[in-house]
Amino acid sequence: MKNFIKNKYGFLGFLSLLSLTGLGEDGMGWLSLVWVCFAVYFRYFWIVPDEMLIETFKKCASIAFFVQLACTVLFALVAMIWIDDILPLEFGIRLGFSAGFTTFPVLIPIFEYIQLRGASDD
Repeated sequence: MKNFIKNKYGFLGFLSLLSLTGLGEDGMGWLSLVWVCFAVYFRYFWIVPDEMLIETFKKCASIAFFVQLACTVLFALVAMIWIDDILPLEFGIRLGFSAGFTTFPVLIPIFEYIQLRGASDD
């Protein structure tokens, strides 16, 4: 039970429950389905985190943060120029937030695969 509590990265899996909040919403409620990506983190309850795993999480989080910032600005500018009936900042924040929170769960398996492939070459 001690190792279960020590592996705090497994608690990221509970973020996937937030995907249920937007199912009945009109408009852009489909964006809440981004949270489903976090269901894969339940497996980290049974993995003992080492320095490499922590560094991988930090690297993926920083990349996702900058993707989120760039997409927020890009989508806000696109909405300001081409879309007339929507608030540009709201549109940019919604899609930028979704892009950042989708990038993080996608990058983790990619970096883990690269590390495993590098470890097998030794």
